[in-house]
Amino acid sequence: MKLYSLSVHYKGASKVNLLKAAYDLSSFSFFQRSSVQEFMTFTSSLIVERSQKGSRASVKEQEYLCHVYVRNDSLSGVVIADSEYPSRVCFTLLDKVLDEFSKQVDSIDWPSGSSETIKYTALDSYLAKYQNPREADAMTKVQAELDETKIILHNTMESLLERGEKLDDLVSKSEHLGTQSKAFYKTSSPQDLTWRSLGLSGISNGSTEHTKWLPTKPTSSKDEMARGSGIIPGFLVNTPVAATVFIQRARVGNDKLRWGTTLVILVEFPKGFS
Repeated sequence: MKLYSLSVHYKGASKVNLLKAAYDLSSFSFFQRSSVQEFMTFTSSLIVERSQKGSRASVKEQEYLCHVYVRNDSLSGVVIADSEYPSRVCFTLLDKVLDEFSKQVDSIDWPSGSSETIKYTALDSYLAKYQNPREADAMTKVQAELDETKIILHNTMESLLERGEKLDDLVSKSEHLGTQSKAFYKTSSPQDLTWRSLGLSGISNGSTEHTKWLPTKPTSSKDEMARGSGIIPGFLVNTPVAATVFIQRARVGNDKLRWGTTLVILVEFPKGFS
């Protein structure tokens, strides 16, 4: 069981404002974390935007569940967890966090506040503490109230969209996603678009006979990378994330391009990476 993010938002008339957020991305690789965090922020804001005031909902996205609580005063919270984490505990946590936040942060600051200006600092500790769902057991009063509350379940993110609306368009317009994350989304198939797949996978998309791992750090040129022992490394490449990934299709056989075992990739590591 795992909690990945906990965030507080303000649901404005035309825009959702992210006030504070905490993330636990320790289960993702270094290169994954930047894009994973961006997609979690994007998803959380979208769910708040599409939820009604005074509602609680859970949105299933493959192996993840996004739990949202939008209060009548527009203060909102989102928890992203794996599918094994108890939903009841997530809503217990959201109720506690939003109640505490509203007492510590003046409502006049909600529409325009940001993570830099809002001084509420408890999200990281709550995210760490509630990795163990039994931490919520003492909150029996809140749990009893939640048992009587209707929680809407959405099977997919697409169910939140309006008629004729496309998730692709929302991604391209999002202020929460960087250029690399948007580029990855556009070039990936739907089955690749899970947070856990936001990285470099050593699984070949074709035969594994000629597949081998790249060196820990890249060689000086694409030619050297491809030559080696004459075997072209084949990888399914999901995203550039923090690094820059170059992809080439190599010509094999009777001058045809093949996908999978014929991918040649170079990774340009960020400055200071060791």
